[in-house]
Amino acid sequence: MTRFFYTLLLLGILITGLKAQQPAKKISLVDSLKGMLEQKIPDSLRARTNFNLAEQLLYADTLQSNNYLEQGRKLIKKNAYLQAIYYYYAATLESRTDLHKSEVSFKKAHALLAPFKTEDAYLLQAKSWHNYGVLQQLKDNYRGMADALLNKAIPYAIKSGDKAYLAVNYMDLSLVFKNNKQFEKAQIYIDSTLQILQKVKGKKSYKIVAYHTAAENYVFLKKYPQAKAMLDSASVLLSPNPESPLYLDYYFAEGLYFDDVKQYDQAIISLDKGIEMALKLQARNEEQRLLMQKLHVLRSQRKFDKALSIANYLLKQKDMLFLSDDRLLVYTDLAETWSGLGNMSEAYKWMKTASLMRDSINKSRLEKDVHELEIKYKKAENQREIGVLKATNEKAALSVKNNRLLAWLLGSVALFLLIISFFGLLYFRNSKKLTKQEEINYRQRLKELEQDKQLTISNAMLEGEERERQRVGRDLHDGLGGTLAGIKINLSDVVANTSPAGKDTELGKIIAQLDNSVNDLRSIARNLMPETLLKFGLETALKDLCETFNNNGLKITLQLFDIQESMEISMKINIYRIIQEILSNTVRHSGASQLLLQCSQNESVFLITAEDNGKGFDPESANHTKGIGLDNIRNRVALLHGKMELNSAINEGTAINIELHVGE
Repeated sequence: MTRFFYTLLLLGILITGLKAQQPAKKISLVDSLKGMLEQKIPDSLRARTNFNLAEQLLYADTLQSNNYLEQGRKLIKKNAYLQAIYYYYAATLESRTDLHKSEVSFKKAHALLAPFKTEDAYLLQAKSWHNYGVLQQLKDNYRGMADALLNKAIPYAIKSGDKAYLAVNYMDLSLVFKNNKQFEKAQIYIDSTLQILQKVKGKKSYKIVAYHTAAENYVFLKKYPQAKAMLDSASVLLSPNPESPLYLDYYFAEGLYFDDVKQYDQAIISLDKGIEMALKLQARNEEQRLLMQKLHVLRSQRKFDKALSIANYLLKQKDMLFLSDDRLLVYTDLAETWSGLGNMSEAYKWMKTASLMRDSINKSRLEKDVHELEIKYKKAENQREIGVLKATNEKAALSVKNNRLLAWLLGSVALFLLIISFFGLLYFRNSKKLTKQEEINYRQRLKELEQDKQLTISNAMLEGEERERQRVGRDLHDGLGGTLAGIKINLSDVVANTSPAGKDTELGKIIAQLDNSVNDLRSIARNLMPETLLKFGLETALKDLCETFNNNGLKITLQLFDIQESMEISMKINIYRIIQEILSNTVRHSGASQLLLQCSQNESVFLITAEDNGKGFDPESANHTKGIGLDNIRNRVALLHGKMELNSAINEGTAINIELHVGE
């Protein structure tokens, strides 16, 4: 399979989002800014000029870059806006040496820029959130990057009116989806980028990078004519400047294209050109990216000795493979390369190393999830303690009120005997009513406690079920899946050493059956553990779920209105499971050809409506029948303090209306 190396592509876009200038133009801009400092200009403009010089010289001269930043800081004085943008530029420079410090400075810039409502402030907010998102990606937090781009950087870029920078954010968002192998979604944002750039004058280098990215994505979609057209468009723009660093990405995309169409010799030529330029420019990240693609081509050519040489070289480079996902790819490549060389002992060694690395990655992510659950638990405990204290205060206030009433009655007895008798009778009657009311309240409280107990038990069972689903999903995918993959490697090696006449024997059929088993295993793992929900939110997960069921002879029309992704993950999972059960029941029992599914949210109320044109059933009979599907739906609805209405009749289809409470 084709490898994916988009991670390193983001490392070069932290400052402006893309490689926006050629060397000659960058020098001209620096000279122009230095010339402005020699003139008599206001301190505020001088400060901004120093900040711009610090950004422009970041990669050319780090020492000068820091000096200009410091000169600009001295000119801030009491200017709140300059103070805000200083943190943006400081965070940009810190990103070269200290990612944590850079992240703190970006957060400071967000807070200080918030009061300003100008286009310039909006653009700086967009850049600040964009670069903050890149920092999240460097920490393997793709969800954090997507959130920063979608909910912050892109809205601010739209407000700023800078269409070119809006295109930058769409392009980077497409990379997030490509990293997660969602190529169709990635193509949507790539197309948006290209449409915007067609309307923007200049920005030649932006367009070149967009063409590179589009070409790569089309290769992964197996749309080779479109990929070739994108490469040709990039080549036309690049040809006037053969020394442009943007050729590095062009050679990679071209090598990827030739590799996928099995023109391996052409792929090697393109990648070697890129590697030679990367070495000349000392572009270590691009060198690594090109070498890893070349390694894949060599393995496709069965030139395992050369592939092994590249893999060993990469392992020796301390400044490469700093991301765990990249190390995992190289370890896997080494296992497959040694397998191709027939050294199964080394192949097993590297496969085991890759497996341990994969377990380590999963463990670190699990620890993060556990930490988040612990925070939520402590928050719930604090809320419970506040509730107990409030109830105690109310009880004390009621006691004080009753004592005052008793004192007033005793005083009245001393003054008027007749009034004593009257109020004595009144007090007796009131006491009787109060006692009766207290008894009613006590029974009601017992009933509520019993309901809370049942909900707690149901919640624990459902949470346990979800944890078990995730555990089984991971075990199937990472454990049994890895084992089946290893078996396939061994069987493939046996077939490779078998005479041509024997390759179509039962052993070949067994390998094909093993392939089908691996695919079925992965499908089961995805169903048990909805990764799309955890990574990209409820709306995306529901769309993917409906696409899956559309393949079962049922046309599903999904309509989503105002879905808020800020609700707790446990609520999202319950909503996802409810809809999954509805779809499953419709496919298995209704015989419907069409299903309309609507999901909407109004603050803390979440509404689900499902209507199909199936054969229907008698709801009264269903209420007396033990059905696991309906019971699961009712349990989850009750857990979210909701209510469900089921309308159906024989040969008239079925309609389900559910109202859930997802707020605090």
